[in-house]
Amino acid sequence: MKWNQFIELICSELQHGDKLADFGVAFEDEHSLTRAISLGIRDLFTDTFRNQFDPSMISHHVVYRQGDTPQDKEAWNRSQSDKWIRFHGVRFVPDILIRRQLNNVEDTLPVEVKFIKKSGAAQGVATAIGQAMIYGMRYPRTIVFIGIDGGVRSAKYNLEETAGVEEKQFNERLEQRGIHFILRKIGPLT
Repeated sequence: MKWNQFIELICSELQHGDKLADFGVAFEDEHSLTRAISLGIRDLFTDTFRNQFDPSMISHHVVYRQGDTPQDKEAWNRSQSDKWIRFHGVRFVPDILIRRQLNNVEDTLPVEVKFIKKSGAAQGVATAIGQAMIYGMRYPRTIVFIGIDGGVRSAKYNLEETAGVEEKQFNERLEQRGIHFILRKIGPLT
């Protein structure tokens, strides 16, 4: 499978699928959501590129913030040159970094994960989009995944999964910049 096809597969799974994580369960926090997605991406990466990498190095190919194992922590530290993106002297770091080949910018995909657990989510969404634009300084494509807690109660200003005309136009502009913006309700829907 080509790298671009793999990215499209990840986007499709994050948007509608169930291969990366059980999006119907409750997540405690953003880290638990990031972890679940990362481990699912590792499985998908292994299945897709099985003969093209050393499986013992999977934690270096799919790196995520606050990994659980010593191998995860080592991979996180060793990926520093790929994950740190400097912008006006400030370092930005994606939550997940997928690297088909280590130390190859063209085959690297940053993923920014946000978990919205309450209404009034404008800051989290704006931050994620801004970070994705900064990642675009180095990487040709980025995924922004916004998980909306299914238990968020109705309020005047809720984040909506459906897109109107303006949102679709904005999403097209993001796509032109290599940014895949994905909103998905997760957890038990109440």
